[in-house]
Amino acid sequence: MKFTISFLIWLLLYLPVVLVSIIVVPLMLKLGWEGFNTIFGNATYGRNGNSHLKPPVTLWKSYVFLVFRNPVSNWGKHYLSVSNDSTWAWLKVKEWWHFGIKYGWGLRRPIPSNDSGNPAKFLFRIYWK
Repeated sequence: MKFTISFLIWLLLYLPVVLVSIIVVPLMLKLGWEGFNTIFGNATYGRNGNSHLKPPVTLWKSYVFLVFRNPVSNWGKHYLSVSNDSTWAWLKVKEWWHFGIKYGWGLRRPIPSNDSGNPAKFLFRIYWK
C-alpha cells in the first residue's frame, strides 16, 4: 500500500511538474535565472549544479542538471515534504538483482535539536546498484 501511495504521488504530482520543467527551465535559464528558487530549482546548488557538473557550466549542462539529473528538487524538498518529527511518514527501499527503488520521505534520524528547518523530502527514486 505504501508503494502504491508513493507511486501515485509521483505519478499525479511529481511527474507533471517534471514534464512542465522540460519547457519552463530553459526559458528561465535564458532569462538569467540562477536556479535556486521556484519549484523547478535546487535551493542548494542552483544552476551551477553539484560536483557531477564539470566546468565550464553551460546553459545545456545547467538544463540537464535541473531537469534530468536532479529534477524539480525544490518541489520534493519543500512542497511535498513533511516535518522531520512526523510519525506517519515512511521511507522504504526495495532491491532486486542490480536495481532498487527508494520511496517515501527521506526522514533524517536522529534529528539534531537545532534542525527544525530541514524537512523530510519526498523521494521516488529508481537506481542501479
